Amino acid sequence: LLKFNPETNGVELLDKREMPDYSRAKPVWRPDGTIAIAGDEGHLSVLRLNPETKKLDLLVQNKVASKITATPSWGPNNMLAVGGRDNTLSIFQLNPETHKLELMGQYRTDDNLQWDSPSWGPDGTLAVTVFEKEKNTLMLLKFNPETNGVELLDKREMHDYNRAKTVWR
Repeated sequence: LLKFNPETNGVELLDKREMPDYSRAKPVWRPDGTIAIAGDEGHLSVLRLNPETKKLDLLVQNKVASKITATPSWGPNNMLAVGGRDNTLSIFQLNPETHKLELMGQYRTDDNLQWDSPSWGPDGTLAVTVFEKEKNTLMLLKFNPETNGVELLDKREMHDYNRAKTVWR
């Protein structure tokens, strides 16, 4: 964990943690200092920056898929979207009191898809790119908290978007 010091234009090391299953992982921040990071072998970890010690506290680490194929994405209400190699996009909610990840819903496909780059929209809609051999598809999904279901809103094949990342503005 690094921090930029604008007074010295230097970068300071605040904390480091060895995580052997996380060789290609990309951490994602929430504004409250919580970090989610997904490991190669299906582990999902949530850490929080301790404001007093400036060290990372491990809140939870769970095995959530056989392999995770996408960087997790924070959404509204402590929701976290994670794509797995088992053809499943899972939505978890971090309980702020117990620091447990609770599975809220899943969207499963019969296709041999690789999920990548979930991105939450302002209304809670998820934009997700998926890959199958040479075909790239953009999917819009919506989580329904009343049924804990995830429904497909739209699906569009994207040509010439090899390994595209979805980002809402």
